[in-house]
Amino acid sequence: MDTRSQQAAARARLSYVGSRWKPARRKYEELQPQVREAVIAAIDAGIPQKDICDLSGYSRENVRQIARAVEAERARVAADCT
Repeated sequence: MDTRSQQAAARARLSYVGSRWKPARRKYEELQPQVREAVIAAIDAGIPQKDICDLSGYSRENVRQIARAVEAERARVAADCT
């Protein structure tokens, strides 16, 4: 396959995948804050991290990052109140 044919095939594939990815990405961005809030509520309720991952589809690292950010924010707010 020559370079032009390779480029044409790569462009066609990228166009196809991109046309599917763009709406999925918009939906992801729309739902992400809601999932984050639900993860925070689950953490606060004491649900095990493994269960949060299974239910949300987030990785353990994603859940840990959210937990650390929430803990840091709450510590900052508590420090500001004292």
